[in-house]
Amino acid sequence: MPRWKKPQARAVSITYTTRKYRIGRANGAPDIQFSLDMLIAFVRAMSGCINLAGSDMNFVRRLDRDAERWLLLVVYVMLVATMAVEVLRREVFSFSSIWGEEIVRYSFIYLAWIGAAAAVKERAHIRIDVIMHYLAPRPKALLYIFGDLVMFGVAIIALYWSYESVHVSAKFGSVTDGLRISKVWFLMAVPLGFALVIVRLVQSFLRDVHLLRTGQPVFEGDTLFD
Repeated sequence: MPRWKKPQARAVSITYTTRKYRIGRANGAPDIQFSLDMLIAFVRAMSGCINLAGSDMNFVRRLDRDAERWLLLVVYVMLVATMAVEVLRREVFSFSSIWGEEIVRYSFIYLAWIGAAAAVKERAHIRIDVIMHYLAPRPKALLYIFGDLVMFGVAIIALYWSYESVHVSAKFGSVTDGLRISKVWFLMAVPLGFALVIVRLVQSFLRDVHLLRTGQPVFEGDTLFD
């Protein structure tokens, strides 16, 4: 009766790019070169993912730093360009458009509310800080935190009521007189502004709490007058 023989492990070769790897065992010993190459490939792949995530984080940081500035720049350029065109048409061609006035008016609304969020970020809103000069750093930080919480509550209520007007306008299909487009696009300036204000207030609150816990001076923003 023939005896059954245990099959020996065979080495299988595969071609990956320009290199040749051996898979399996040779004389019962593990293929160390393959393991090292796979480990190197894994590390390189992870490094690529980390670099990609790092680039995404850099974009998020730039967006967090300059979001309001970019939005304000776009709206301001559109506002100035529309005003220049309307002035040229009135003075040279003796007629004007009905839509130009609407664009300028609604652009001012967007400027106001996006600018409000930018002012919260930079802590540039007008405030009376006479008492602040006589407070120690810790009570000053607590007062700023209290102000952030009060403004946060007001912004939440304002966001809710401003969204109600947008919802009603969308429900009944209100349109503008000149452009004849939905008023939702222009009424959205108010809830958009308050949403940005809420985001910046949360960031301001977390920053103030961190500075309070570490004993550092609270961020007070730039001053217009000394």
